[in-house]
Amino acid sequence: MNKTRIILFLFAIITWSDCKKSEQDAGQIGALNCTAFQLSGSIVVGQPVSGTTFIVPYTGGNGGKYEAAFTNSSGVTGLTALLDAGSFTEGNGAVTYTLTGTPSGAGNAIFSLSLGGQSCFVSILVTQPVGLVTNINCAAVQPSAPLIDGVNISGVSFSVPYNGGNGGTYDAQTVFSTGITGITASLSAGNFNNGSGNLTYQLNGTPSGTGTANFNILVGGQNCSIGISVTSSGGSVSSLNCNNVQLNGTLVAWMAVELMGSASFSVPYTGGNGGSYSTQMVSSVGVSGLTATLSAGNFTSGNGSVIYQLTGTPSNIGSAIFSINLGGQSCNVLINVNAPSCGAFVTPGQWKSFMCYNLGSASTNVDPFEPSWEINGGYWQWGQKEQAASGPTGSGSSQANSGSIIGWNTTSAADDAWLSVVKTANDPCPAGYRVPTYAQWSGVIANNTWTNVGAWNESITNYGAGKKIGNNMFLPAAGSRDFNNGILGGRGSYSNYWSSESGTV
Repeated sequence: MNKTRIILFLFAIITWSDCKKSEQDAGQIGALNCTAFQLSGSIVVGQPVSGTTFIVPYTGGNGGKYEAAFTNSSGVTGLTALLDAGSFTEGNGAVTYTLTGTPSGAGNAIFSLSLGGQSCFVSILVTQPVGLVTNINCAAVQPSAPLIDGVNISGVSFSVPYNGGNGGTYDAQTVFSTGITGITASLSAGNFNNGSGNLTYQLNGTPSGTGTANFNILVGGQNCSIGISVTSSGGSVSSLNCNNVQLNGTLVAWMAVELMGSASFSVPYTGGNGGSYSTQMVSSVGVSGLTATLSAGNFTSGNGSVIYQLTGTPSNIGSAIFSINLGGQSCNVLINVNAPSCGAFVTPGQWKSFMCYNLGSASTNVDPFEPSWEINGGYWQWGQKEQAASGPTGSGSSQANSGSIIGWNTTSAADDAWLSVVKTANDPCPAGYRVPTYAQWSGVIANNTWTNVGAWNESITNYGAGKKIGNNMFLPAAGSRDFNNGILGGRGSYSNYWSSESGTV
């Protein structure tokens, strides 16, 4: 009887012990601390993960087992966290997850963990790769505005081109100038392009002198040196507006500016720094012979204009071009040079316009006030519409056209072929002009200063002599043609000019 009771009691003890062991096999923890996870390496965009793990601590482990598990990332996708099967430590401990895969981008890869009856989220930062380039081109660097000695350059920048960027990150950096000190070049943190691009450095500070400010750049695994010129503490401008130049006065081909009074042009500018500029002289091209002179002065702080005074004698009709370089900027000024308006006084205070060139002149694109074979002109018989003999076709004796004329007309024109009171149909002058009257020629003689030009001696090739009348008229000593046969005589020693009355002056 007693023996049986003892057996039953032992059976009950054995059965209870088996149940307790089964409960311990199912692992349980009191808390899973995701915020304290530890990552064994770094995760980089586009790079496959290999050998990287993270450890998550827990408390209240019961020593029980847990099964293998995996969880895929959200946010930044492409990663998987793998947990091998194992057992919790009794009390506090940690579990290790192994990462696999390739992250899809930069940001946070989030893993939702559920283990031992607890859950939490692990957030792992996925970074861009370290930035690298294959080449940076410091030789192509130019500042966005001139650097001036003693002038603060806040807002000025320069850009450094690069090639072979890998899309990775680069850190912010500040580079101090050498040579000319006092300047910093600052680059904000960012990412390289995949391929080519530019890095923009912002300049700050005040240059310590004139010369070259050097910046030694090290970025993306490459380095180079940038040299930027610092000019004198004189003025600078942001822009010169040569397309809006104002001309004061008139320029006339072959006439000295001083004879017309005076002439100047003003060039507007923006962004003046209040600094000084030196005297400068600029010679014209295109139409040559002119000089534009700027007197030393100071720019306005902001917008303003500078005035160039013009001197000289334009070489032709057309555009005189002045290449302006001022305040760190440059542009071309185009000034129109007009055709001359020739004439003389026919009474005191009464001006009469004359053609600048004799009828039949070989060229009307040469200086009408400088004797030459081109402006000698042809020869007309009084009262006739058509030319009786042509002028020279060149400077040589074989081109002088000085001989007798075949078919020379020895018949005098009718007395009314040309008239003083009206321009007749026989008048050879072009529209708007007529053969001057005797009274007008007499007025020209009496009311103007006459100046002999050249050596007055007879020669069929002497084209250097003539009469300058005032400043706006020149009569070549072209000679005349013989009444009987048209042979030329007197070239270089005299000349006859017809009036609309029969006879000469």
